[in-house]
Amino acid sequence: MKTDFSEVIWLIRHGQSAANAGLATEHPKTIPLTSLGQAQSEKIAQQIPRQPEWIAISPFQRTAESAAPCIARFPNVQVLTWPIQELTYLSPARCRNTCAADRQEWGQAYWAAANPQAVDGEGAESFIEFMTRVQQFGRLLLETPGFGLVYGHGMFLKAFLIGLDQGFEATASFMQTFRQLESAQPLKNGQIITLSRHQLKVSQC
Repeated sequence: MKTDFSEVIWLIRHGQSAANAGLATEHPKTIPLTSLGQAQSEKIAQQIPRQPEWIAISPFQRTAESAAPCIARFPNVQVLTWPIQELTYLSPARCRNTCAADRQEWGQAYWAAANPQAVDGEGAESFIEFMTRVQQFGRLLLETPGFGLVYGHGMFLKAFLIGLDQGFEATASFMQTFRQLESAQPLKNGQIITLSRHQLKVSQC
């Protein structure tokens, strides 16, 4: 049976980043890909069966770099920048020049508190603000027709997939559930999730 690509969206987690590799980074927005991440992105670009109508990326550097091989292959594709960046739940100022291991205790304390309204500091956002963006993402997908590729982030895309199944209400209970599910089975770098618009329409009912 021939695939109707007009009803298909690929959700793609960016390739391995410097932070994923355990390196120290300056700011969440400017984290680059590693050489492995670049290779993963090249491989994804070659797997795309036909030219997409559009590609969406976040404002963060690692999604733009991940999408670059696909854009090079399909130079006429429309590129959209959407507010689908990762959850920045720790203040970038205090995380500057740190690696994941340095931030581990801060992150554990944040998730243990399970306070959806908490904001760690300047440049950080609350879980409620994050889930508002996640829910808005669903509407953007419905409003953007044709075969599309979304180069996004692990926690953001996972929150969206969980939200499709359980709803998007950012309660303390949902926050805890999200953390458990995301920690147990995170999206891998370069992982592709195929989504149909039918799934999106059902979730909106």
